[in-house]
Amino acid sequence: MTTYFNKSEIEASIKSIAANQLKECVECEKLSEDFIDLLKYNFSAKYVSYDTSKKLIEIGVEDTAEKATHYPVINVLSYPVSNSKNMWLDNSFKNKMSDLVFYGRLINRKKYSHRNAEVVVM
Repeated sequence: MTTYFNKSEIEASIKSIAANQLKECVECEKLSEDFIDLLKYNFSAKYVSYDTSKKLIEIGVEDTAEKATHYPVINVLSYPVSNSKNMWLDNSFKNKMSDLVFYGRLINRKKYSHRNAEVVVM
């Protein structure tokens, strides 16, 4: 199956879905798999976790500026989770064509339960 989106539709939908998933995170105290996938993609992260005691989302990003060692150096970014003022999430979105296709796939998963639908951005 193929799904067609325009750029503004993807941007509005993915921000709405992300805001809802963040709200669910606050209420349920856990991250959904789709939200983890979104955060990993947006931050090029190695891992994403939720610290329930501090109400923080922790995102592990590999530091490529460090000189090569046997083990990667992971910097942990921590963002507070609340029902409002989550600019860190809004600022993480990308807008290249490949990014929009990825977001379209996430929208398909969430809204239409299509796991492997092809996405066309117009």
